[in-house]
Amino acid sequence: MKKVGMTGLVLTVLLSLSGCMQYDRVIKVRPDGSGIIEETSLMRKEFFHQMQAMAGNIAKQAGEQKDVQDKAQ
Repeated sequence: MKKVGMTGLVLTVLLSLSGCMQYDRVIKVRPDGSGIIEETSLMRKEFFHQMQAMAGNIAKQAGEQKDVQDKAQ
């Protein structure tokens, strides 16, 4: 399970560096020290669908591993 999660993390980082995702962060600080953080995340539709498919595969694998562990007990 850890290997699958690490693979997903690496894939996400690599794809975000390839231009499929864009992040913008605006930090506004007031003189009294309070402030607002605004974050915007944009991604291409293809990347979004790919991430959904990957999440489904991870959930499926986790379910299969749980079934194997339940049978072993």
